[in-house]
Amino acid sequence: MTAYIWQSANLTEAVKDLNPTFHSDFTQTSTRIITDTRKIEQGDIFLAIQGDNFDGHDYVKTAKDKGAVLAIVSRAVESDLPQLVVTDTKLALGKLGAYRRDQHPNLKVVAITGSSGKTTAKEMLGSILNRIAPTLITRGNLNNDLGVPMMLLELRTEHQYAVMELGASHQGEIDYTSNLVQPHVAGIINIGTAHLGEFGGREGICWAKSEIYAHIAKSGTSIVPAADDFADTIRQAVQTEQVLSFGENGDVFATKIELHPQSSMFTLN
Repeated sequence: MTAYIWQSANLTEAVKDLNPTFHSDFTQTSTRIITDTRKIEQGDIFLAIQGDNFDGHDYVKTAKDKGAVLAIVSRAVESDLPQLVVTDTKLALGKLGAYRRDQHPNLKVVAITGSSGKTTAKEMLGSILNRIAPTLITRGNLNNDLGVPMMLLELRTEHQYAVMELGASHQGEIDYTSNLVQPHVAGIINIGTAHLGEFGGREGICWAKSEIYAHIAKSGTSIVPAADDFADTIRQAVQTEQVLSFGENGDVFATKIELHPQSSMFTLN
């Protein structure tokens, strides 16, 4: 598969809102941007993320020793590794992911959120679409405000579809990540109780996850659960003309369901 080439010009274009400045010249090119020094290979770009209990800036030297050709940092560190300094590396990661998404105007994106079942739905959809054409599928738990742009950075020219899983552990996260992926088809599977405290109850979870509908292409399709306790509230957030419901009394539903230890069978209506 053909990898995207990062160089000084498109790096600065992608993060132009974050006051990018090169600390020493960067004349090389790279095909990968990595946030974990344990995964760095020769020729990679290291992006230093600062969290509550860690600071990627402490590992710039390690990144260079493992073959990194550039570090993206929010403050220059003492190293002979070329550095691109920006105001916020976490925001830079998002902007880099969004930039890669924008390079694929013909990419068809499906985005899924919900309290449970989204990983299963993502894997099934990805498996189906991958039989039609090369498909980018969210890997593992890379479904948060760091993981989603990291997945977008893996887009290749061959990809025709992307199935993105969007998780949320705090307010505004779905709004942020769904804006990055710009889906054509997206929706909520259900409203449960995961991260209940962070959202102040199931209603708060519903409003947070419903932010996904604001970022679906106007010509796209909103997917809504027909039988969820919050089905009416979810529908109020829909902004597309095309809406498809699923589940009991929905547009798509299953009957004659048989559950077995290693499989299930049903009739899809």
